[in-house]
Amino acid sequence: QLSEQLRLQEERARLEEERINFEKEQKQRIEEEQRRQQELARQEQYKAVADTLAQADGAFRPSNLENMDSMLREITGPSIPADYQGKESYYTGRNVIVYAGRTESVPIRVPMPGTFVEFTIDKKAYDFGLEIVAFLDSGRSSSVELKKYAPFSQHSNKQDQYQDKILVGANSAPCMLQFRFVNPHRTLLEKVVVSYRVKVTSPPKPLLLEGRRNRARSCSRALDEDLSNNKDSLAKTRGQKEYLEEEIAKLKRSISKNTKLVSTIRDEERRWSAVLDKLKQSKPEVVAAAAPSNSTTTMTTVPPRRKKNTVMVKGKTRAAATPGQSPGQRRPPPPKKARRRIPKDDKED
Repeated sequence: QLSEQLRLQEERARLEEERINFEKEQKQRIEEEQRRQQELARQEQYKAVADTLAQADGAFRPSNLENMDSMLREITGPSIPADYQGKESYYTGRNVIVYAGRTESVPIRVPMPGTFVEFTIDKKAYDFGLEIVAFLDSGRSSSVELKKYAPFSQHSNKQDQYQDKILVGANSAPCMLQFRFVNPHRTLLEKVVVSYRVKVTSPPKPLLLEGRRNRARSCSRALDEDLSNNKDSLAKTRGQKEYLEEEIAKLKRSISKNTKLVSTIRDEERRWSAVLDKLKQSKPEVVAAAAPSNSTTTMTTVPPRRKKNTVMVKGKTRAAATPGQSPGQRRPPPPKKARRRIPKDDKED
């Protein structure tokens, strides 16, 4: 009987040990599966972040293509520490009260470009407005409004919750983000109650380096486009320059021709003045009749030439009198020629 009890105890101990080992193995398998799922989720998130960053950096364009130092600063971004590691930061708030006509701001530091900001907002009471503003570091523009929402209920899938995410690119980082909860109501009893959870994911170092390379390639394309446009403008300017030079040459030739003509006219004028001076000295009466004062020529009326055998009577031209006829007597008309009558019989023939 004693041996039977010992055997049963050993059997129980063995079964308990097998159960414990099975639970340990089961727990290890679950943990491995969770780690695998987390790794897959991390890889998917890394790929999504990398694709989004590549798209954003591919469309990057420097603010000033003429200043090389400024362009290089925008390409490189902030310096990366040697011990830098992409980390996740969380900012939470529960039952935050925003009174009527006021704004509650939540500051969040974003040190690196390519940072993903995911947030979840729960509404407890009354609608409110939400703004996300990036206050850039010194040396750049003061602020950039990343997103602005209308009243909360118009954008949330559920009635009391809203989820979204934004990417802070190279044009907005490093900066200080501010989540602003605006209470547009006026009465004191209409106070907004809101809860939020914000997750900030900094990009890993390989993504930062890849982003620099992508921005450098984008700047190179922008410089090539700008150079091509400048070449086209230069070609047009050269064409306009050649056209204007031809016009200038034409004007110079015309001016030279007109100058010679003016010189010739002046020489001719001086010659005629000398001739008139000589005439004044020799025959002053002829000169006075031919050239009045100020050496101006006058138009003289010449009476029209009369036809032969005509006389002027009271300003009218009339035929002159024939021999044997008084001057005032009109000349008789010439006699009419007598017509020859032809017999009717001759006409018929």
